[in-house]
Amino acid sequence: MPEHRFVAIGTLSKAGPMGRIVRMAIGLAMAAWVIWKLRTHEVLTGMEFPASGIWIGVLIMFYFLSDVFNIGFNRRWGRWPQYSFVLLVAGAILIDFAQYGGFWGPPVGWLIHLMMVGVGGIIALSFLLSAILASPG
Repeated sequence: MPEHRFVAIGTLSKAGPMGRIVRMAIGLAMAAWVIWKLRTHEVLTGMEFPASGIWIGVLIMFYFLSDVFNIGFNRRWGRWPQYSFVLLVAGAILIDFAQYGGFWGPPVGWLIHLMMVGVGGIIALSFLLSAILASPG
């Protein structure tokens, strides 16, 4: 669709109604997922290794972990947030071996759970704010 607002080259126009509806839908869906994850934390934080489809969500949130810092917090850290999280998980695995005798226990589970809820909550909030403020892009 051609632009009729005669804005300067390189500027983005505000989101239209359809863009705002899509952003609001994604934000609400993500917020519902985060609330659901907060209520079902026993899956990750228990003593048994969760062998379910939850790992798809873990991988998706881990992928977006660096984007939360690079784009959301306007920091240019590259992949360092992901590397730091892997080091934290490795430390939690050592603690689990020392306390529980296995690689899976509450320290690793809580760390992964907090990463998922934190990243998902920030993404949900950013989509909701983008829909309310009609931000471009």
